[in-house]
Amino acid sequence: MNSGVDINRWDRCVLIGSLAIVIVHIYALIVFGATYWVDGRDYIELAAAMRSAASLTAFYATIGQWIYSHLGPGVPVIWVVLQFFPSSWQWPLLAIFQHAFAAIALIFAFRTICEFWPSRFHLISLFVLLFLPAYQSFHNALLTESVTSSLVLIAFACCLRLSVRGEFGGSCLYVALGALFVVTQFRSYWGAIIAAMLFCCLLYRGRLLSRWLPILIITSISSAVAYPAYRFLETGRFFMPSGGLNFLVAGFQINPHPSIAVRNLFDTVDFPSSLPRDQKIETGMVMDDVLKLAQFWHEEGLENAAINRQAIDLGQALSNDGISVQVSRFLYSLASIGVIVPHLTAGSEREIFRGYTAQAMFDHQYYYYRWQAWTYDQDYGALFASFFDSDNSNDPALLAETGLANAQIRQAFAAYITKLPNRFRDPLELGMVPPDFWVILSFVGCALLIRRLSIVPVFMLCAVAIAFATAFLFPVGNTRYAVPLLPLYILSTSIGVSRFFAGKRVCRS
Repeated sequence: MNSGVDINRWDRCVLIGSLAIVIVHIYALIVFGATYWVDGRDYIELAAAMRSAASLTAFYATIGQWIYSHLGPGVPVIWVVLQFFPSSWQWPLLAIFQHAFAAIALIFAFRTICEFWPSRFHLISLFVLLFLPAYQSFHNALLTESVTSSLVLIAFACCLRLSVRGEFGGSCLYVALGALFVVTQFRSYWGAIIAAMLFCCLLYRGRLLSRWLPILIITSISSAVAYPAYRFLETGRFFMPSGGLNFLVAGFQINPHPSIAVRNLFDTVDFPSSLPRDQKIETGMVMDDVLKLAQFWHEEGLENAAINRQAIDLGQALSNDGISVQVSRFLYSLASIGVIVPHLTAGSEREIFRGYTAQAMFDHQYYYYRWQAWTYDQDYGALFASFFDSDNSNDPALLAETGLANAQIRQAFAAYITKLPNRFRDPLELGMVPPDFWVILSFVGCALLIRRLSIVPVFMLCAVAIAFATAFLFPVGNTRYAVPLLPLYILSTSIGVSRFFAGKRVCRS
């Protein structure tokens, strides 16, 4: 009898949590309104190019392969579908789709942890995540973060089920493999993260020698080559995603004072007369400069692959230029997993990023985190206009389609930018908390699980290590990249705390 009462109680808990998920997602859709970032324009440009083989060939003729080859087709495909509807419908349909998908993913994950590790604490964790602005704001934007975080959450929940339930395989495994394939089309390294989680599942359950390992390998490879293969069929060119010219820009950003050895390496590379080599090495090269340099190499007869290789070699030389650069690179990459406070340990006056001291970089990362969580300002309309005006010249690497992309964003988004006070977007003021807090909580939760449920810390290690390694190798440092990690941080904390107190109750009894 008591067992039946307990089951009913946790069923009610899941029902309450599921209703809260739906209600708060509807609330967030309304109060945040249309959110945006400049990268949305890049996805619209690729969407326009994907409409025909000729336009896709033109997109990747030069700049597309130099700068945008890392863009996946996921968001552009969503935008292509939205073009079948009137412009006034496009943002609402986008937001409804992303919030609905996020709600389904979160309900599945919440039901999973309540089913296997029932605790009232899960409801508290759920409400924290639901009212975290950095989680909600991206569901209203034309970016990769929303769908990526939802797919990762589904895969995480599937991996939990595969690890702890008696039966292995079935629909959960197929869903996780599907999430792996699809998420690679949005943010490729997250496909590697899900693949690593599934590999750990196989190892944990003693299934490495089963048929599932070759299936996992085949799915992982096919997900990585799917879009390059499609691109080859359309354009006749096969190439994998590459940082290209972005490596060189990132190298100058992370290394404000190149060494003599790096300067000598630059002396072996031809520069146009319009780019004074020594001056540019001293002041740093921005994308406009690097694009002129690539165009010069192209006119000299270098193929796109050779241009990218040369830019990557120079960028890596800058990024590997001594211990101090590696320390700055390490701190910079930590931001991509949501860790920004360690910037303050580098010395407030030390220049760790071109034009930024350690203190200034922390301030910038914290500002950026709050800005993209839609809690820094009440009215984002003015900046929207500056980003997407028809005569916008902020981005020197704009393609010919940019005018059309700007117009499409304005038509679809402008009417839905809200001007509500921040207390509506962040009623619990969780947006003021630096993202480090959620990372620390997850670390504590995982520490509590090492002996009780070791597979959860292993999954978190897969996610954090691969995300950090990707950021470090590029190198990039941006709290936006940590958004798909936020649900994992909070849910792993919830599992850890619930297991800890469950163990305490058992000991007392």
